Amino acid sequence: MGQLSPFERLTELMTSLDAFDIPAIFSTLAELCRELRVSKGITTFYPSPAHEQRGEGEPFVCYDSGEKHVLVSSKRHVTRAQTVITCDVYQAEGSAPFTDFERRRVETVQRMMLTYLNKTRQDEIMEKLLYFDDDGYHNLRYFYARIMKNKQMGTLVGKTAIRINLKNFSVVNEQGGKIAGDTALRNYIAALSEAAEPEGFVSRLGGDNFVALFNTEHLPDVLKCLEGIPIPYDDQNRIVISAVAGICSILDDSDITNPGELMNRIIQAYLIAKRENTDDIIYYTDEFKHAKAKAAKVQRRFVGALKKREFLVYYQPKVDISTRKIIGAEALCRWIHKVSCMKKRTDRRAAFGARPRI
Repeated sequence: MGQLSPFERLTELMTSLDAFDIPAIFSTLAELCRELRVSKGITTFYPSPAHEQRGEGEPFVCYDSGEKHVLVSSKRHVTRAQTVITCDVYQAEGSAPFTDFERRRVETVQRMMLTYLNKTRQDEIMEKLLYFDDDGYHNLRYFYARIMKNKQMGTLVGKTAIRINLKNFSVVNEQGGKIAGDTALRNYIAALSEAAEPEGFVSRLGGDNFVALFNTEHLPDVLKCLEGIPIPYDDQNRIVISAVAGICSILDDSDITNPGELMNRIIQAYLIAKRENTDDIIYYTDEFKHAKAKAAKVQRRFVGALKKREFLVYYQPKVDISTRKIIGAEALCRWIHKVSCMKKRTDRRAAFGARPRI
């Protein structure tokens, strides 16, 4: 089988089911333009027909020989999303018109370019809808997708995940207004993302709540951001922004089968940091796992204990010290768990010996 022609190579490259080889596509396209006597090719993307009418598009020059040229063929496509893509082809001034064969090839390439750009643009739009929120931050779906990708590639071990809530961020909005708050938030997340580079990223849960995943070696730099850094929110003012965070460094991913399991770890640590007010940054350990298992065990037995009437109420009196009279009572509930009580009695008998029968 002989070597493929530029047209055949371009067709093969642009109908690939895998990722497009962009350099190869445009190299082959340039070769084909020279063969078909095309001096210049331009594709333009317009977000809407209104943008097209105003001439507000994103042009891309596919090929340019540098010669003076005239427009000889123009194709236009409006997508279902109402974006507009055009492809214009030029010939050098004074060139002989295209032959029928050349024109058919040129028009076929134009349609291929429109299809190619439509697909790549639609992929970009879909990615934006899937993985970004309305303010342009990566979202939770992106966080989950990156966890699964690292899990599949075997690169999750050595990563650190964090759950973040910015402290007293409402102060920024109160001092400078919403625009200042948005600016400070974006600047802080940019600094945090830079600290987590090159493979790290930050995703937004909503408001001033975020999650992040990055190589553990960058944890010291990330901690500096969490502990507090000065962030500008206008040309003259800065504010120190810090965060409450739950952190989990992944030493073994054998029990992380889905993103939710890692998310649960950093949420557990974060809730302790948020609730106990002892430390703004809490690290997840195996003790958390045991505590969670114990809590789940208690929850499973709770309904049965209610049916068995294992809960008893004891009333602790409240006394007015000036009159020494009882003025109320505090109700204290005790769970008299029959299984645990039987175990305690068995343990005592084992320790002291069974009481002799009379």
